[in-house]
Amino acid sequence: MRKKVISCLLAGIMTVSLAACSGGGVSSNDASKDSGKSSADTEVGVEQTAKPQAPPEDAPVGGKFVVQITPGTLSPDMMDGWSANATNTGFIRLMNGYYLTDTTRDRTIDWDPVVVKSHEETENEDGSTTFTVEINDNLKWNDGSGITAKDYLFGIMYRSSQEFAECEGDATTGSVLVGYNEFRNGEKKEFTGLRLLGDYKFSMTVDAENLPNYYVLGDIGFSPEPMAAIAPGRWKRMLL
Repeated sequence: MRKKVISCLLAGIMTVSLAACSGGGVSSNDASKDSGKSSADTEVGVEQTAKPQAPPEDAPVGGKFVVQITPGTLSPDMMDGWSANATNTGFIRLMNGYYLTDTTRDRTIDWDPVVVKSHEETENEDGSTTFTVEINDNLKWNDGSGITAKDYLFGIMYRSSQEFAECEGDATTGSVLVGYNEFRNGEKKEFTGLRLLGDYKFSMTVDAENLPNYYVLGDIGFSPEPMAAIAPGRWKRMLL
């Protein structure tokens, strides 16, 4: 058990070292409902856009901005999947980013155009639904390296695995997808509901037993995990 705990801590440290940068794009939940500019916007030089868009090719990596985080005492849990207080949650959200879906101004869940270049929904004969997604090719980690489809699939598999559960993590990330139970229980090494279709394209198939579901886009609004930092060996081979 001690070795497992140490492994979890090491994975956590490596994850913190690579965070998803938002580049120059505007997330769909960042814009104010007011079409005008607020005084805060004027002070910090923020330009509101009418429609969220992908970050430009020459978007700078890095920079400085100020956020408000609930004051309090930090706990050791600095990754999603474990319990965390309000202060921890603020830092965790700061380190995470590029979720496939987001909440719009109308308070509905939709694909985030900052992340998703195109998407397609296909109803299968067995009642399941396959969502095919192509992400923008200029999303970056904070070290400047590119985020690819493998980082998204790895994030789902990593957080649905036996290993993650054995670290006392919440291994339910891909629970709505076909093949989750077999993968989670270690019966299969492949996650059959996931398909890598290219460097920036992949598909996710939602099991028929989890449909219809008004919140399905929220259930599959996954974020990437830095596979190159957390597990460049075994997990990488599974996605080749």
